[in-house]
Amino acid sequence: MGLTQKEVGERSGYCEEYIGKLERREHTPSLTAAIMVSTALGQDPTETFNEVRAKMPLFKRLEGKDPEAADF
Repeated sequence: MGLTQKEVGERSGYCEEYIGKLERREHTPSLTAAIMVSTALGQDPTETFNEVRAKMPLFKRLEGKDPEAADF
């Protein structure tokens, strides 16, 4: 789609800075924000939710919450 962070922010109702922080994983969006950003990107929020659900095991490892991935 090729939208800028500013355009996504304008379409979703969030500021460009917040969109940038989401993109850099500095913030985790609320469910409401995820729905608004998905809609702004032209994606069905249900699809987004299902994609995130499928990737949850990866997120646990990346966030250091997976006991099997801990260094002992």
